[in-house]
Amino acid sequence: MNRKTKAAVAGTAAALLLFSGGAGTFARWYDEKDIEMNTVTAGELKLKVDGKGTWQINTPDSDGVTQDFNPASDKIAPGDVITYTANVTPTIVGKNLKAELVIDDSEVAGQSDVWAKAKAAGVVNVSSEIVGKTALTEDDNGHDQEVKVTITFPEFTDITDPSAGDREHNDTWWDQTLQNQELNFTGLKLALKQTNRGA
Repeated sequence: MNRKTKAAVAGTAAALLLFSGGAGTFARWYDEKDIEMNTVTAGELKLKVDGKGTWQINTPDSDGVTQDFNPASDKIAPGDVITYTANVTPTIVGKNLKAELVIDDSEVAGQSDVWAKAKAAGVVNVSSEIVGKTALTEDDNGHDQEVKVTITFPEFTDITDPSAGDREHNDTWWDQTLQNQELNFTGLKLALKQTNRGA
């Protein structure tokens, strides 16, 4: 092997040793970049009542609930039907979020013994109605829903019904039941609850 050949071989060996780092392996290429979208944001579920709602009561001569009613000053009597109507706006933000709009009176009885006794005796009946959809999704976000609560104070009752309690008259009179008593409805709630997937 002449000198030129020996020099070429030596140069090649030196280059291989340089690229291998001298440890017997080749160096690896590497590059990295930041991912432009690196956050995920949670959605939102809440309910807004628009204003204070509207109270109305039936007229003295009919069952039509057409008169304005002020619960702070007006009084009720047997035969009255009162309604409370309000518009509520749900906020439902979440691609797969599903929720149910419900009226909950479970905590009212806990606040007022008068209310609990009145319900047990059948003196006052409360029903609720959500006008429109109750099962909501993100498509319903920001769309108003009308809610109506009806409170009925029956004019007559059947004393033979065990729920009539201990009233003295053997007819359909209420005696003095609920006179000058306050029924506290502050525990009446409207709730927007997330539902189980597949429900």
